Amino acid sequence: LWIPDVFSQCGFTRSAAAGRCRLRSSIAVPVQVGRELVAALEFYMHDSRRPEDAQLEILLQIGDQIGRVFDR
Repeated sequence: LWIPDVFSQCGFTRSAAAGRCRLRSSIAVPVQVGRELVAALEFYMHDSRRPEDAQLEILLQIGDQIGRVFDR
């Protein structure tokens, strides 16, 4: 999940905390073991950023690798 602007995202529960920290964008990357979600990596940025396919692919691969470590 990539949210370019957390303040325009309806239902974003951490918007007040993000505002205090001057954070604008959010990325959440799933970590799965098989089909089971075991964790999520969350990243925040100070500026508003649109999703970029190359960066998203790298983050998904990282989440996949961490899931393999959890499985072991």
